[in-house]
Amino acid sequence: MSNINYNLRYEVFGQSGFEPFRGIRKVKKPFYYKVTFDTGQELKLSEKHRLFLENGEEIYVKDLTEGTRVLGIDRDGILSTVLKVEKIEEPCVMYDVVSSKDHTYYTGNILSHNCDCNFLSSGNTVI
Repeated sequence: MSNINYNLRYEVFGQSGFEPFRGIRKVKKPFYYKVTFDTGQELKLSEKHRLFLENGEEIYVKDLTEGTRVLGIDRDGILSTVLKVEKIEEPCVMYDVVSSKDHTYYTGNILSHNCDCNFLSSGNTVI
């Protein structure tokens, strides 16, 4: 996998706290979803990016609807509410965290699963 930048010194923040991860893979996608949360956070996510519902089940971004509550860290606790989901039909370079210990990490303040997950936060930061 030549498109992976291997990590030797950084950690990712997931459900179990800070932990090592293998690296970050850069991926170009033909389209993305822009998801806006009640916290003001906006994320650009691939259709197969998975978030966690308040009951702990996973949901693909393409299946999100307005009002869906997902696990995250926000000003009022651990839940964030989806305000808007838009499919944006333009290419986007995204980044995939490769193999954290429990396969979770926070994308912005939203808990994500790292299998085939690609994202950019509203600040264009990776983590």
